[in-house]
Amino acid sequence: DTVNIYDGQYSWSVDPVSGEVQKEEGGVDSLQVWKMFKLEKTSYLGDENVNGKSAYKIQLDDAIWAMGMEDFASSDLPEDAEIEMQGIYWIDKETLVPLKSQNFTRTSSVEDGQVVAMDIITDIEFLDYRPVGSMLFSHKMLVSTQYEFDEPEMLEEDEEDFSQEFMGMLESMGKMEIIVTKTEVNTGLSDELFDGSLLEAQEPMFGDMPDIGETEEMSQEDIEAMMEGFMDMMKEFIPQD
Repeated sequence: DTVNIYDGQYSWSVDPVSGEVQKEEGGVDSLQVWKMFKLEKTSYLGDENVNGKSAYKIQLDDAIWAMGMEDFASSDLPEDAEIEMQGIYWIDKETLVPLKSQNFTRTSSVEDGQVVAMDIITDIEFLDYRPVGSMLFSHKMLVSTQYEFDEPEMLEEDEEDFSQEFMGMLESMGKMEIIVTKTEVNTGLSDELFDGSLLEAQEPMFGDMPDIGETEEMSQEDIEAMMEGFMDMMKEFIPQD
């Protein structure tokens, strides 16, 4: 089970890996999505028809700030790494709810004097809108993610085969159908449930793990063995048909 709380100022959650409570300033209020579309960061691309509905096509530049991912951009990446994100949203003209979106993320860094980049393209369709109270909620979402990895002239033949297999595994994991079976609002829940300061640490998902920053640098053989073990584990969760 996971709990995520946004109190209007801070986002609270429990990191499943460490089990520790995390508190970060900012967040995205799913009921106030329009706050993402600041005029200085948006462009109107015209009108398009989406599933028989007329929609505004809006581009959101430098979308990483709007998705609450500033901390992600600066953590667990090399110091010289750069990350950029752009998003395009199709907004229903009549109801002003999003009908679909496409987000493009590029992460790039320099290794051995060459630029290594990975592109992630995520498409989301928002379907089956139903009124709940005074709001409309999408009760079905189709999510598709594509990965493109660019590491020019840095991979040996066997490493290139491994990289392609790994990226193929990621793509097979990148298709989801999310079905919302029940939505309720104003049910009289306790205010304490929305107080992030009351979250308690949990047991780490994978048990106690060593601090990577305190371990010796891993060899190429260690990295390859770890990735092969990871791929074997993930294959258990991926349909083989």
